Formats: sequence, C-alpha cells, structure tokens
Amino acid sequence: MPHIALTTGECDSMGCMLGKLGIDPTEFGVQSDGYKKAINVYSSGSGGFSDGLSNTTPATTLWSSSTLLQTYDMGIFSCECSEAPDTKGTYGGPNFQTVTDYLDQGGRIFTTDFQYTWYKYSPDPQLGAASAGTNTTGIGDIAGGAPNGNNPMALNTAFPKGLALAQWLTAVFPANPLVSPDGGPLGTADVSCDSIWDNIQSLNSKPQLWATADSTPHVFTVNTPVGIDAGSQCGKGVHLDAHITEASQGSADFVGCNSGSGTVGSAGCYPLTCTNPLKEDEAMFAFFFFDLASCIQNESVPPAPPPPAPR
Repeated sequence: MPHIALTTGECDSMGCMLGKLGIDPTEFGVQSDGYKKAINVYSSGSGGFSDGLSNTTPATTLWSSSTLLQTYDMGIFSCECSEAPDTKGTYGGPNFQTVTDYLDQGGRIFTTDFQYTWYKYSPDPQLGAASAGTNTTGIGDIAGGAPNGNNPMALNTAFPKGLALAQWLTAVFPANPLVSPDGGPLGTADVSCDSIWDNIQSLNSKPQLWATADSTPHVFTVNTPVGIDAGSQCGKGVHLDAHITEASQGSADFVGCNSGSGTVGSAGCYPLTCTNPLKEDEAMFAFFFFDLASCIQNESVPPAPPPPAPR
C-alpha cells in the first residue's frame, strides 16, 4: 500500500470514506508515526474541522516542506471550503512550487473542489497561470470560486480507461448499469456526487478529461511534468470538481460508521470503520485511488501491463 499524506477539509473530507475501501483503522496515524502508519493525517487548519486524532500536524507544514512531502507516495488533499490562503498562500507563494516539484519528481495527488489551486497557481506555465488574476492556465480555463454546478456528471467513455471506469461502476452497481451487457456505451454514463462545482471552465489537450456536467469539465487527470512525452512523465494529479464526502454536514454517508472517537463528521472521523456500501461518487474515487498508484502512461491508449520484474 502506498504511503499517503491525507489532509482534512471541512467541506469534503475524503479520508473519511477510506475505511469503506477496506483500509484497517489501525493504518491511520499522524506525521510523527511516519512509515509505521500507511496514512498520516494532517489537519487543514481552515474552518475548524476536527480530525478525531491527537497531535495532528497542520497541512501547511506538509505543503511547505519538499523534504516532508517527498516522503509520501501520494497526497489526498480535501476541500477546505475556500482557496484557504491561510494554509497554502496565494499565487506565487512557495507552497505551490513545493507541490509542483513533488508532482514533477513522481508524486501523485488527489484533489477536490477548491484544491484546484495546486494546478491554477502552479509556477509551471505548462500547468498553472502565467500571472495573478488570470483564469488562463497551462491546462485550460480555471475560473475557481466554486460556482454551483448541476448533478449528475457524465463519464467520458470515448477512451479506454474512461470506458473501463464505466464498466467497473456497472459491476459495482448492477442495478444502475452505465454500459450495455456487451461492455459498450449505454447512452450517457451518469454519476451523482454530493455536490458539483463549476471551477473548471475548459481544458486543453494536455489533461485527460474523464467527466463533464452541462458540457463543463468536472474530472480530469494530468501527468507531470506537463507538456513532455508520456514516457518521460512520472507524476500525476487527479481532480474532481465535486464533493464526494461532505462529512461536516452530518451526511448520510456515515450511517453505520464509527470513528475512533465514537462520532462522525465535524466531530472527527479518523480512524473510521464503515459497514454501509460505497456510493457512486465514492466508488469513482476508489477507481482513481488505485489508478493513481499505477504506472504513468498515455491515457488515450489501452492500459499497458507493467514490465516484468527483473530476475
């Protein structure tokens, strides 16, 4: 299992549903646990979200230290309800260089909603904006500000992995098939989320588009360093312009769940054990959770098997 840095978020605390994927509650810890725990939880410090663990380190410590961030195989950065300059800084701030360097050196990140900032404010012109105050970035038009979008989102099944996602969701939710019995597209493959936002207005050809809502991009992946041949890329970002686990709102997502503190949601949810099944949007997260740890490749072609291990 990859070593994961997980940041909390008052609006979308993605880590709260990791227990549904079968990750044992004992694998959740804090920075001081290091490699003794698979998942180290960092508190966002924005919005007062309680993570239910003792001695968590603020997320700004993670985002400001290349040395610390590079000890993790993957970062899961939960939405903080705003661009949260108190934890990240603003355009041109050093934290954005730190995360860009992490991606370019092979790191993987998963983001939702306001965490678009890691792309928009990246100092790499192939990824981020060329100057403050513009929506034009190296990968498309990122307006930000979290304007409301409309559920559901339609999956892009026109490329191999997009179709594989729809096929897998059909296997998980057979009562709501997203593809036909022969594996081909079945109309529009829709996935509902807790909330959908219109931060991303358009994308160019550098990212891979996975889903739209009202023709607006809502799920994309981007391999890094951006703008070079896929064979030379080693990092990856996954962004969902949506919320999948609105923990602070007392969501029904947590019926049948118990945290280490005996409560769930804004009172804390790590470590979390759940007996209720995944929702569609959580299952989509699960697909990307495993895909994010896979080898980097051109997403427009069928997935290639990993090379055989040397003898």
